Amino acid sequence: MNAHGYVSLAAKGRFQEALEVILDVLPMAGSLGRVCAHPCETECRRKQMEAPMSIRDIKRLVSDNAARKTAGGTFGTAEAREEKGAIIEAGPGGVTAAWHLGRNGIKSTIFEKTQVSGGALRTGIPDYRLPVNIIQEEVDFILDHSGSEIKYGQALGVDFSIDDLFKQGFKAVFIATGAGRDFSLGLPGEESDKIIPCGKFLIDVNVGTKPDLTGNRVLVRGGGNVATDVARPAVRLGAKTV
Repeated sequence: MNAHGYVSLAAKGRFQEALEVILDVLPMAGSLGRVCAHPCETECRRKQMEAPMSIRDIKRLVSDNAARKTAGGTFGTAEAREEKGAIIEAGPGGVTAAWHLGRNGIKSTIFEKTQVSGGALRTGIPDYRLPVNIIQEEVDFILDHSGSEIKYGQALGVDFSIDDLFKQGFKAVFIATGAGRDFSLGLPGEESDKIIPCGKFLIDVNVGTKPDLTGNRVLVRGGGNVATDVARPAVRLGAKTV
């Protein structure tokens, strides 16, 4: 990505042009500008002079101050091609693939097993960190500008197979199912319904039935981003101590 380009434009307040630079590679600047772990800031050589460049916040600044609906006018102008692409799952990887295929004249159909788009952005991150409307606006923008569509409630291995997709005339299949399986600690009693895997907990909080934690003490095993994303909603759901 041309980071120098969009940072320079943002510094001049030219947010619309900065967004166009970002969209050349990345169609979800608003989401990334809120939840990226920004490892590049740790390695930023600017810290040798003053401080690392706040690259994540700059993406958010640009996204929040540019008119996304009117952006991307120069994209998707490639001559339409006969080939069709099939994409499995509508997470950030899947919709980004649709974005780049669409820009090259190839329309895609995305098969999503749930009833929502956004993948782990939607089901694995609390909405106070990444509002649902931000994700949906970006997904809708991608669909509008790439000519793609999403078919919900379609799970690989249940409703269709890879062979089925090729028989339907798709030229290629992009599998973007992610790696969302929870790890097991391998401890006795782990099968208890009082032990909730972090992935399941976050899905229930975001798109399912919220767990009833009122009055209970909650122990979160871990200390990373996911652990924090579990602990804070637990407090909001009424847990006495976390």
